[in-house]
Amino acid sequence: MNTYANNTHRIASRHSGAALVITLAMLILVSFVVVAFLGRSTREAVLVGGTIGGQKAEILANSAAETIIADLKNEMRAGSTEIIVDGVAIMEPDTAVTAMPSQARLAATSGTVFDNLIKQSGATAGMFLNTAPYNKNSVTELIPAATTTKTTTASVDGRTVSATRWNAPRLLVGGNFSASTVPNWVLVDRRGVASSQTWNNLFRDSRPTNDRFIVGRFAYNIYDVSGLLDINVAGYPNSVTTADSARKGNLAMAALENIPGITSAANASLFVKDWRNKVTGTTATNFLSFLGLGNTTANTYYNFGPKYGFQKVASSGTDSDNRILSRQDLIKLASN
Repeated sequence: MNTYANNTHRIASRHSGAALVITLAMLILVSFVVVAFLGRSTREAVLVGGTIGGQKAEILANSAAETIIADLKNEMRAGSTEIIVDGVAIMEPDTAVTAMPSQARLAATSGTVFDNLIKQSGATAGMFLNTAPYNKNSVTELIPAATTTKTTTASVDGRTVSATRWNAPRLLVGGNFSASTVPNWVLVDRRGVASSQTWNNLFRDSRPTNDRFIVGRFAYNIYDVSGLLDINVAGYPNSVTTADSARKGNLAMAALENIPGITSAANASLFVKDWRNKVTGTTATNFLSFLGLGNTTANTYYNFGPKYGFQKVASSGTDSDNRILSRQDLIKLASN
């Protein structure tokens, strides 16, 4: 009887040990699954949060752009007489002054360097002058005047927009922005551009009932770029005769050598013939036919320009024309 009892005890012990091992293995497996799930959930939460944040930023940027455009239209309306022709509103400027946008920028942006900077967020006058002749129709600005926080001032999360980023377009006349001349932030609450830009505790109160909670901010510089040439169009190879280039009836006949930094017709031709119009600018005949100005229909590229404009590029064999896709492309090309 003693032997039977001992055997039974040993068998029960072995079963208990096996059950413990199985239980521990299950716990490890469950723990691994839980950790993996939490890790995946955390990554998904970060990705979703980033996507939502990007969408919010895009919506705010689009709203800011629409607000700026609306204020530019308000300036036109304030200094014009509106005439309805066939259901279309035409704004006829009342004076020569109101035919052009007024200059509204920070006091620090003075001097010839900023001559083509016409508007800047934070200007004392707001988007436009609220005096004659710009206040004829008593139009109210959407963007308030005299905001005071520079974009170089760090936000709560430490983000800034530096002078270097404002200088990226390279549109100033021989100069750069500094920390004192960058534009100021315009605060946006749940109702739109905040009626008061002076900080108060309501700005950080995120309760649903508070419309004054700040949801974002924007800043802007607006330039007069009416004197710039489209580098994808302007300029011709030096094989074009003086008689043809002197007609100047086409932007392509602009003399790029008159632009500071290019300095010579040879440099202008190098850009046009060897890069931009590498296929269509090999000869004067090719180039004029590309523009639709040639007198021969035998050329491969005849009417290519008029038919497609400058939205497509001609190609031949392994070569093709080239186009600059953005201002930053142009700046990099010039730097190289």
